[in-house]
Amino acid sequence: TFDSVEDAREQQQQQQTKLDISALVLMNSAGGMTGFRYQDVPVWAHPIMGHFQYYLLGQQHGPFLYQTLVNKNLIQFILNNLYPDKANVDEDLLDILLQPAADVGAQQVFLKVFSGPPGPTREELLEKIAKGSPTTPPPPILTLWGEEDSFTPLDDDVKGLPLLYNQYAHQTSDSIRKMTLDIIPGASHCLHDEVPGVVNAKVLEFLDSLPTSSTSALSDETKEQPDSKPNVASEVLKEQEV
Repeated sequence: TFDSVEDAREQQQQQQTKLDISALVLMNSAGGMTGFRYQDVPVWAHPIMGHFQYYLLGQQHGPFLYQTLVNKNLIQFILNNLYPDKANVDEDLLDILLQPAADVGAQQVFLKVFSGPPGPTREELLEKIAKGSPTTPPPPILTLWGEEDSFTPLDDDVKGLPLLYNQYAHQTSDSIRKMTLDIIPGASHCLHDEVPGVVNAKVLEFLDSLPTSSTSALSDETKEQPDSKPNVASEVLKEQEV
């Protein structure tokens, strides 16, 4: 996600370590875990948002809300609205998604995330990534987006992200590296799970286009499983908000 890159850059500055980001692959990246941006809604809705954020997600009612949401039937209902092919919503997927809810502190993390500030916008994060540092050129970015995504819709703001990033990158570097948006027809929010063969092919094509040799091992690893889900070790960054 955009946030992952910014967090990594902050860690680099704090620890004074070198961080080499050769490239990024983003998939349906919303840019934040919450939608509580007061500037994006009418003024009359601010009290409603505040009531939900500080009352329902507070210490008194938050735990009850969390237990209500961590429900297998509810998660299945949400996923059925995300996946065009309902066959993908099986018991294994539900168990994988619900397993972290049993971790110690999971409830506190959930309430803190959704009651906290939304953080920078996608546009603000892209500017930071593009400007980077004097010794780190803007990395090329491939953005894959499901055409039928209803969770993070493919709107005009999303379509304008590559132009925005390329403008920022051009100001800070002579490199031809840029951001591209590749729309996957028929796919929704979980495109890496819905059409893994298509996603892997797009990622491999992108990796092969990079001028560095550092991606060769990464490309070979992904090629070993062309019909499977992209390997986490491939540094493909995915925002999964379900």
